[in-house]
Amino acid sequence: MKPRIVIRTVKITDLPQIMDIERRVFPHPWTEAHLMFEITNKPVSGTTVALIDNEIVGYLMYHLIYDVVHINNIAVDSTRQRKGVGRLLMESFYRYLPERQPCNIFLEVDQTNQAAIRFYKKFGFEEIDRRKNYYPAGGDALVMKKKLENYGLVQA
Repeated sequence: MKPRIVIRTVKITDLPQIMDIERRVFPHPWTEAHLMFEITNKPVSGTTVALIDNEIVGYLMYHLIYDVVHINNIAVDSTRQRKGVGRLLMESFYRYLPERQPCNIFLEVDQTNQAAIRFYKKFGFEEIDRRKNYYPAGGDALVMKKKLENYGLVQA
């Protein structure tokens, strides 16, 4: 039986589990202070988490400024990847945005992360630019964009 995935808004008490995932998933993880800032910087920042059996297995962090949304970080624990958690986080993300129209969504992704690039393309993101030496090890980031005509109205 497929596990039930629950998406909800982050709580401060989720930080340790988010930090654990961050360390396991990314070669250059964000610091605990940086993650705490993202969780508490309201109303600009938003974070949703994915849970299976009350355990956080993924999260999505974004900023919303006027008609621009920037996905800062999305991660799914390595043991839960390719099981629909990331897809559900992306699909649910629009419900957490206030009702506005239209908007542009931006994100950066490591140019070598082909799985993530394919994932974002499935959601309608297109490559629009490249940031040279964006990552600490010197790797480039692809800047991707999606134009969203209507959001905050998606039904579960």
